[in-house]
Amino acid sequence: MRNAMSDAARQPLEYPKIRNVEMFPIEYKGRQVVCLRDPTHLAEQTLFVPPPVLFLLSLFDGQHSVLDIQTAYTRQFGSVLPGEHLHALIAQLDDCLMLESERFVQARQQIEDTFKRSTVRVAAHAGMVYEVDPDRLRVQFDGFFTAPDGPGLTAPAADGPIKGLIAPHIDFYRGGPCYAWAYRELAARLDADLFIILGIGHAGSRHLFTMTTKDFVTPFGTMRTDREFVAAVQQACPFDVLDDEFLHKHEHSIEFQVVFLQYLLNGRYSPMIVPILCGSFHEMVIAGTPPAEHPSFQGFVQALEQAIASSGKRVCVIAGVDLAHIGIRFGDRDPLTTTFLDWVRSADLRMLEQVERVDADAFFQDICDDRDRRRICGYPAIYTLLSVAGAHEGRLIKYDQAVDTATQQAVTFASMVLR
Repeated sequence: MRNAMSDAARQPLEYPKIRNVEMFPIEYKGRQVVCLRDPTHLAEQTLFVPPPVLFLLSLFDGQHSVLDIQTAYTRQFGSVLPGEHLHALIAQLDDCLMLESERFVQARQQIEDTFKRSTVRVAAHAGMVYEVDPDRLRVQFDGFFTAPDGPGLTAPAADGPIKGLIAPHIDFYRGGPCYAWAYRELAARLDADLFIILGIGHAGSRHLFTMTTKDFVTPFGTMRTDREFVAAVQQACPFDVLDDEFLHKHEHSIEFQVVFLQYLLNGRYSPMIVPILCGSFHEMVIAGTPPAEHPSFQGFVQALEQAIASSGKRVCVIAGVDLAHIGIRFGDRDPLTTTFLDWVRSADLRMLEQVERVDADAFFQDICDDRDRRRICGYPAIYTLLSVAGAHEGRLIKYDQAVDTATQQAVTFASMVLR
């Protein structure tokens, strides 16, 4: 995206500073490279750079000048890095919005203003993770039910209302059947007036929770957000739940639940949704302090419970979450082995037993016990679900692991129902 600043008017960045972007090694076209990706998607382009460039980026901290960086490069590699080459790299990264700069500030403001003016949140992942055409999308989702490890198309017999549902948020290509196992439970019990959907804010946020007033548009149509409900929470909450609303623009963890919910509804009736992104609880894990004791968590949950009670609506809470993130891709030093994956499975299932007991604090303590060794992505949403859903028992339906030995990474996920 180009901004109003012309290339001629741009001043070289003598003290470049890279933004908080993801960096991880991958094999690309037969070469080992480092992938640079913006988790907020303000920078839409993914970059692949050779390992020596990673050394340079480690010095892009706003404290090292271009001359400092050139000197450090010579010390590290024993060769001279021409100034024009370094400036060209800086300009390229700035063009791609990977640097903290005036160009980035202007581009971010323009993108956020456009999103703020819109009343809808357009599907960000249609055409990439799932089909754009609604007929083809329905066939795609049917296939998740009829897959060898899917639940089949026949809905189970109804045995009481569902208060909460846990489904994955991994991409459909790897987790489709696991989604199907979760949403099959809803098939015979679609009676909620309101679905509160808890997702994970992967890009980080200023507060523990971020809401949005925007309706969600997908190939299956528009699902309306209950703006009165959001306003009630906003009024009672001690912080502004809309401060980081822009984070909803590209976040997939709620979008995937909305699409699957629409597939299941198939026009039968039109419930509303309340989309909520959960931020990081990492500091509470490190301190060993349950979120229920955190003032911001208390204030938000109380506001949410008040809104649920005053709405008079039948509510079902859905958490779109993944579990462990393991392997070299996520920072582990050792390669994935069958023994390690078996240990992860056992640890995950032990943790999920606390969810079946609807014991939020025991669930959280399980994560604290090994200081989140497995990097459980979805625990803030699961803890919140257990705190507000009003359920008394849970049941694990499906557990799975998506393992990629080529890139040395694995993600685990599960489907659960709470009554």
